[in-house]
Amino acid sequence: LRSSTTPDIGADEGDFVPVVTGLTAPQVSISLVQEQLILSWEPVPNATFYKVLYSLTPDDWNYNTYHTTSANQYISVPGLSTFFFRVIACR
Repeated sequence: LRSSTTPDIGADEGDFVPVVTGLTAPQVSISLVQEQLILSWEPVPNATFYKVLYSLTPDDWNYNTYHTTSANQYISVPGLSTFFFRVIACR
């Protein structure tokens, strides 16, 4: 939604990745339980939610392709492809 008082800076707001300093990176464990892939981690102090990013390659992170959760785990049904995950603590 734009108005005459909102400047257009030539980019979509969804293109930006907020940078939050002061939060530690979660140490993620991965397990497979009854056909479900479970990513889990210890809660990060001061984090209010986590972004779980996924990619088909380890070098191509699309920061618009993610799930958001306030829990300290994420459950996915594995597909036929190999996926790479990254968990980011946010506040």
